[in-house]
Amino acid sequence: MRTQVQVVYPDVVSLGGDPERALQMLHTVEEVLAERGLAMPWSLAINLARCFTLLRLGRPEEVVRISAAEIARLDGWNMGVVSMTATSAMGHRMCGRAEQALEILGPALRICRAGGPFTSSLFCFAEAAHSAALLGDVDSARSFTAEAGQHAPDAWGSARFWLDIAHPWISAAAGDIDAAVRQCRENADRIRDLGAVAFELIGLHDIVRLGRPDTPRRRLTELASTTSGQCASLYARHAQALADADGTALTAVADDFAELHMWLYSAEAATQGALAFKAAGAAVRSRVASAQAAERLRHCPGVRTPALAGLVTPELTSRERQIAELAAGGLSNQLIAERLGLSRRTVENHPYTTYTKLGVSTRSDLAGILGPDRSTNRRANAPNRWNSRPGFGLWLGRRRSWRPGGWRKGPVRGIGRCM
Repeated sequence: MRTQVQVVYPDVVSLGGDPERALQMLHTVEEVLAERGLAMPWSLAINLARCFTLLRLGRPEEVVRISAAEIARLDGWNMGVVSMTATSAMGHRMCGRAEQALEILGPALRICRAGGPFTSSLFCFAEAAHSAALLGDVDSARSFTAEAGQHAPDAWGSARFWLDIAHPWISAAAGDIDAAVRQCRENADRIRDLGAVAFELIGLHDIVRLGRPDTPRRRLTELASTTSGQCASLYARHAQALADADGTALTAVADDFAELHMWLYSAEAATQGALAFKAAGAAVRSRVASAQAAERLRHCPGVRTPALAGLVTPELTSRERQIAELAAGGLSNQLIAERLGLSRRTVENHPYTTYTKLGVSTRSDLAGILGPDRSTNRRANAPNRWNSRPGFGLWLGRRRSWRPGGWRKGPVRGIGRCM
């Protein structure tokens, strides 16, 4: 009993608004259990708590890596693997990879449907609903929420919060932004009464993402002063920048979200920045912000949210993009020509068109749009223990991929080797 309290208590601390302290506590508990020879039996519980804490700190890629390692250790489908699959899906969704989140949830959802009522089932169905909503598939999102009630009717505590925060995005996907904002406010008010600061932050920031920053900005500023970690202050800055229609501040927020690999949040903030610049008559800066948003949105295939509705993306031809990416990476015209098998004159003629489309004038400006995201995307798509493990990305023994409307046969996007 004492060990169970030691493992669970850090999650309570994290939920209450101090995820940095919670992470330190988990490390200490892990060391104590290792000394007592109990580290392995408690590994699942500790890593679940660690993943939830890292999500609250805005470190979703770490959540994906930890989940993959724990799934590999457990080696087989059980409710522990189902729970870690749900946290992995949360990490992918927080990065903007809603398609991949749904892809990896497929086998877990099948187990949830076949099993009894478990809290893990609620995590899985809530994440599936949230991701489907971000992809604009309202029917599937509503179906997943109905299944959550059917397969996990007695789930309690913070587990239900994950379903609560999915509902506004289903309303938004259906085109009812007013209902989505109202649901976010109701969630934040109810959660605030329960002292769950971590979820209150999400509910308030979702209102900002939906384009209504005035109501939550004061409370977000209060929480930023008392909550540890970068996310709270970043959410507060986002609210203030949007309320002020400050394009410079919004693009700075977008850059900070990009540093955390929260690509969807980054694309949304950059789009809002582009619109703010446009309203202020700064056409060139608006095009640059739009190009940055478009590049970051490349990490989020299929995702659509209200904030992205105003995104005007400059279209580059495949050749223009090839040359632009190599130029952003620091290659000279001669090296680009040699690599692509083109004449140097052809390479020299491309930048002017590209600069005009993107609203930039130098290679350093180009690198600011294409450089960092491009290199990070290579790392994200590289094979690893998660995306190369046999069997993942499979459902019912057949290769399937998620598209609005449900699971369909075809190549699995973003999963890597599946057989």
